[in-house]
Amino acid sequence: TENDIRHFTYVGFAYRKTQTAPATYDRTTDTYTPIVTARHNVAIRLAPLDSDFNHLLTDTTYNASAATAIRAWQACADNFKVWSYMLNFHEELVWFNDFHTTKANYKIYYDMGAREIYDQGQWNNMLPAFVNLRLYVKSRLMWDLDADPTAAAQEFIAGYYKEAAPYMQELWDIVNLRYRQINQVFVEETGRDMATRCYTTSEPELMTDMYWPYEFLMQCKSLTNRALAAAEAAGDAELAELVRLE
Repeated sequence: TENDIRHFTYVGFAYRKTQTAPATYDRTTDTYTPIVTARHNVAIRLAPLDSDFNHLLTDTTYNASAATAIRAWQACADNFKVWSYMLNFHEELVWFNDFHTTKANYKIYYDMGAREIYDQGQWNNMLPAFVNLRLYVKSRLMWDLDADPTAAAQEFIAGYYKEAAPYMQELWDIVNLRYRQINQVFVEETGRDMATRCYTTSEPELMTDMYWPYEFLMQCKSLTNRALAAAEAAGDAELAELVRLE
C-alpha cells in the first residue's frame, strides 16, 4: 500500500501451452526480441514441468524447452516467479535424483530475475527417500544460495535423527552415491543419462539387481537396523518411526 492505494502484481503462468514466450529468435545473432513486453507490475511464473532435473535447466541437450523458455522470457519481462518440482507424481516412492543440481538450478532462477520459488513436492503424506532432508536443504538454498547443500544435509541429519544420525548419514551417503554411479552406467551403456522428471515411468532397467545388488540392499538394511536399535535404546518412539519410514 502506498498513499492509501493498494498496488498489485499480476502473474502470468508460463506453463505447458503458455511456456513459449512472445518473442522472436534471430539465429544469426542468437538473440530474442520481444513481441509483447510485460509491465512492471506483471510477473511471469515459469513452470518447467517437463524438465529433467537430473540436469541443469539450461542444458540444451536434456532441457531444450526450459533453456529456450528461460532465455526468451527474459527478453519479455524482468519480474519472475518459479513453480518448480521435486517429486515424480507417477512414482512417489522412487528417489527424485536432483540433490546435485538443486543449487545450480536455483542460481539459474535467481539470475533470470526470480525472487520467489515454489518447489512442489508432497506435504500431507510421509514418503521415504529422505524427503524432509531435501525440504530442509532446498529451504536453506532459497534463503542463501551460498549455502553448502552437503553441509546442510549433514546438519539436518544430526539434528533430526539424533542418536540414529551416524547410521542415517551413512545411508544417505551411500544411496546418493549409488544414484551417481547408476547414472554413469546409464551413460556408458545407453549413451544417455538417467532421467529425473515429475511425470515419467522410471527406466525399466533401473529396477533390476544389476543396479541394486542384494549385497548393497543388505548394507542399507544393516544401517537402518542399527539406526532403529539406537532409537529404541534411547526410548524415542518418534525417532524409531522416522527410521522405519526410510
